[in-house]
Amino acid sequence: MTTPTSHVDTTAPTPGRRPLVVVAWLVPIGIMLQAALAGQGWFVEPSLIVTHGGVGHGVLGLSLIATALAWWRRPNWTVVGLTTASLLGLIAQTGLGYTGRRAGVGLASSLHIPLGTLLFATTLVVAVLLLLDRGMPGRASSGGGDAGHGA
Repeated sequence: MTTPTSHVDTTAPTPGRRPLVVVAWLVPIGIMLQAALAGQGWFVEPSLIVTHGGVGHGVLGLSLIATALAWWRRPNWTVVGLTTASLLGLIAQTGLGYTGRRAGVGLASSLHIPLGTLLFATTLVVAVLLLLDRGMPGRASSGGGDAGHGA
């Protein structure tokens, strides 16, 4: 005897999902832009370091929005945890950037680049997880995982 299947459309978009996905993708794109600006600022045009800092503030704001949306929508605990960790990391990153540049503290600068790389990777993982619908309630999962059950 078979059990009846539900005729619920699991491919319908989850309400309020699009803003989270869009903002989640803007964060790693902004971090990549910062890396390019920093490289150009150090080796080509020093005034671009100021632009690098300004973009950093924008990325921090986008990360705050992404974290708030993740906590509100709760796609899964992996996404919530990673967006929260990324926000905290970006706050630290901002402090390291100012400390290294203004106070000339070499240790801060030496931590700023690897932390930026880690933050790029972490935010990219979040964006990809959301794009693949991993753990989005009411959505079909693309390949298993913790779809809709938290992490």
